Amino acid sequence: MKKFIENNFGLFVILALVVAFAFPSSTKYFTLFPEYALMAVLFLAFLKTDFLHFFDLLKKPIPILFYTVVNLFLLPVLVFWGFNFFGFSSAALAFMLISATPAAAATVVLSDLCKGDPNYSLLTIVISSVICPISIPFLINILIVESVEISFLDMFLKLFMMIIVPLVVAVPFRLFFKRVINKTKSYFSVVSIFLLIIVVLGSVDGLQEKVFSSPSKLPLFISITVIFFVVKYGISLLLGFWMVPAVRVSYSIASAFINIGLILVFTKNFFSEVMDGEVLLFMVLVQGIWNLGLFPLQKISHWIIKRQGSTTTDAND
Repeated sequence: MKKFIENNFGLFVILALVVAFAFPSSTKYFTLFPEYALMAVLFLAFLKTDFLHFFDLLKKPIPILFYTVVNLFLLPVLVFWGFNFFGFSSAALAFMLISATPAAAATVVLSDLCKGDPNYSLLTIVISSVICPISIPFLINILIVESVEISFLDMFLKLFMMIIVPLVVAVPFRLFFKRVINKTKSYFSVVSIFLLIIVVLGSVDGLQEKVFSSPSKLPLFISITVIFFVVKYGISLLLGFWMVPAVRVSYSIASAFINIGLILVFTKNFFSEVMDGEVLLFMVLVQGIWNLGLFPLQKISHWIIKRQGSTTTDAND
């Protein structure tokens, strides 16, 4: 049963979204818990992190620096400007936030399944999670400060609490309770999946009506979301041409599969009053495409490894 849940975690998240929109009143019971559930998910992910191993990985820092600059700063700006240029202001805000979001904890598992480098994926998760409390507020303030008045400090503190606090607490836990962690960590993934469901249910509470405010535009929005996902993943594959195959696969996975729970909670906290239903609809659609993209992602990644040869975990100098 545990293996079935882990291998089909995307299905459970999609079912949670279906329940949230089919039975809107059910989500009110979860509205107080998304932030704490998200913190618990990150805490469990950090408990499995060997921070001492990071020093070895950081000896060859170019791939992770490349990921940080391109995915957390450059790409969100280009996405925002691009959608605004074509008149899609709602998509500009939604996909800017999505592009700036750090990699999901699940990328470690996905990287392993796709014959990538799980160590690089883990490093990407931690580095991007640590940086995003600064990078996301910074991008919002320089890109949409005129239309949305949100305090940089408020955004930073909220992201700091949701990400850095679990990290800081996890470090001494790993030190003093290592034996307990080693005995129980095989269950962390299942627990994290159910916590993520709580995040999804609580984050969309009260926003269901906004999502369906533009039903006639749904086919267009689905098309835009699919194209965005495919292009984002394709660009990450092209940009990583110079990396060794295993790192290239992990880079593309980390670029495409973001921490959707984090961005849902963040959006609910800071944009629920000012955003329209179109922005939230893009968020929900990305969650669905995120999961549906798992199968082609695995096939493409295996093709890259087979075509380029080695699955070595040595990063580029």
